[in-house]
Amino acid sequence: MIATTPAAGTIVQPGDSKRVGVEISNGVTVPSLTGQSAQQATQALQQLGLQVQVQALANDPNGQVFTQSPGPGTLVAPNSTVTIGVFP
Repeated sequence: MIATTPAAGTIVQPGDSKRVGVEISNGVTVPSLTGQSAQQATQALQQLGLQVQVQALANDPNGQVFTQSPGPGTLVAPNSTVTIGVFP
């Protein structure tokens, strides 16, 4: 997250005070899991310190991942839950 004072787009006069702040997060970026086995996806997420919820179609939790939430590239807090949908 980047914050500025004054707010972005504000017109300032020469000599006016300006401040820029940067906050570095300890978030985890969710990887792309589509096409992986449920076991591979679960291991990958657990290695990143994330929790996993498996939603299996046809009562088979050992299929391939076809959907996930949150999506790939999403920054989440450590220990967050990622839900994967698997299809046999």
